[in-house]
Amino acid sequence: MLWDKGFNGNDFLAAVTGTGAQVLGRLRSNRRTLISCRLADGSYLSMIGTVAVRVIDAQISVTYADGTTFTSAYRLATTLTNARRFPATALVGQCHQRWEHKSAYHALRRTNHPRRAGTALR
Repeated sequence: MLWDKGFNGNDFLAAVTGTGAQVLGRLRSNRRTLISCRLADGSYLSMIGTVAVRVIDAQISVTYADGTTFTSAYRLATTLTNARRFPATALVGQCHQRWEHKSAYHALRRTNHPRRAGTALR
């Protein structure tokens, strides 16, 4: 399950992983996690509440149509702790795809419905 940074609370994460689901999502920038073990791909193992996670620090660059670029650092957390089976670059790619879909949906909603920006696209 991919989650947004607003849904990384300890109780929520424990409830979701309690169902057997694996999660991957962005952490808030002010969320700090302790490093229990560094892995070869640069990620590290940690805990969020009672859930064992792997944390990936990533740089994401976006190039806009006018050629300007934006680069920012993101911290991802996942319960997929096996770095060989689930490489950090592949997980960052999954989040990037999710953000592309979210951005496209947002742009479509704003472009097609300028007077009804707060309404749902049907």
